[in-house]
Amino acid sequence: MDKTGVVTVLAIGESGEMCSSSFSRLEQRGCECYFAKSQTELASLLESMQFDIVLSARTLQGTGTGGLGGLLWGGRSSLFYIARVGDDCWWLPVLRRGRECFGSPALRTNEFMNALDDVIREIRGEDQARWNTAVENTSREARATPC
Repeated sequence: MDKTGVVTVLAIGESGEMCSSSFSRLEQRGCECYFAKSQTELASLLESMQFDIVLSARTLQGTGTGGLGGLLWGGRSSLFYIARVGDDCWWLPVLRRGRECFGSPALRTNEFMNALDDVIREIRGEDQARWNTAVENTSREARATPC
């Protein structure tokens, strides 16, 4: 995360394809949300930023499950694909914090929001732990340095 406590989210797809309740809930949770409709926008955002959560409503040319998952694999991103089923959405987990979880059960929107809350808490917890470690190390260095 670039800023302490801020979770960055990238949504990929047509604006009408993403479940709007998911996006508004992420913003309510203090997430910084970005949107890419085209492969050009996606490439530009992925070159300039790292994302904690990536939500993909469709496969873009050259960035299919293997391509997009491959780009994010081993990093810090959690990747979910969305599939519309009637009036609802099914969310398919692909990566969890950079590790493959493809094959995990699909989640309905209400289940997905709970899973997203867990991912956000996990991300913020890791960031807080890193910040605490940095503060402790700085404190020790300051005490060890003679005046």
